[in-house]
Amino acid sequence: MPKKSNPFDNYVQERLTLIAMNEDEAKQDQSKQSVTVRLTPGQVRLIDTLAKNLEHSRQALLLELITNGINHVAMAYADSCGDKAQEVYRELMDLTSYREGDL
Repeated sequence: MPKKSNPFDNYVQERLTLIAMNEDEAKQDQSKQSVTVRLTPGQVRLIDTLAKNLEHSRQALLLELITNGINHVAMAYADSCGDKAQEVYRELMDLTSYREGDL
């Protein structure tokens, strides 16, 4: 029987992850790397429209989508690892931490 998730626990976990990521991001501003993604014109129009409606820049919206999306994927992947889910998730989140030489 699948384990039911507690919405409050999920919210707390997501907030803690975002807080940790924001702290790391402040440290990593100088070491950010660019990534190029090729999108269709329709996808770009959709992103631009959503960004405008949400009063964000395209860059800010994409950063939020990628950051939140990759964290959700990491959580889902870790959850699929059964008893090792927490260990796997911690290992994945450790990859996002600042490391010596990142500057």
